Amino acid sequence: MALTSEQRVTKSHIAILRSKEFCMFAGVLSVGKVIFTDDIPTACTNGRDVMYNPNFIKTLDDRELNFVVLHEALHKVYQHMHLWKKLWKQSPMLTNMAADYVVNFSIHEADAQGVITKRPD
Repeated sequence: MALTSEQRVTKSHIAILRSKEFCMFAGVLSVGKVIFTDDIPTACTNGRDVMYNPNFIKTLDDRELNFVVLHEALHKVYQHMHLWKKLWKQSPMLTNMAADYVVNFSIHEADAQGVITKRPD
C-alpha cells in the first residue's frame, strides 16, 4: 500500500532526524504547521509553517523529498523570510533565487555524496 503525501513527509522528517548530517535540524522541523494544499505548485514556507502540494510530493522519490523538506527547513533556519523582508519586497524573484542558492548549497555541502538527499530536477 502506497503512503500518502502526509505520511511520506513524516517519514522524511524521521529520516532527517536519524541522519548525522541533518539531525541538528530536529527542532526546526517541529516548529510550525505542515500544510498540504493545491494552492501552490511545489512547496514553500512563510518562515514558520511549511506548505506542500500533495501532487508535487507524489513526483519525488524519498531522497528528493528529503531535499525538499530540508530546503524549506533551512529557509527557516536562516530566517530568510524575516531577515531579508526588505529585499523580498524590492525584488521577490531575485531574493528567492539568492535564498535558494544558499539553502541548496548548504544541503549539498552536508550531503555531497547524496546519501540522504537528491536535488529534484
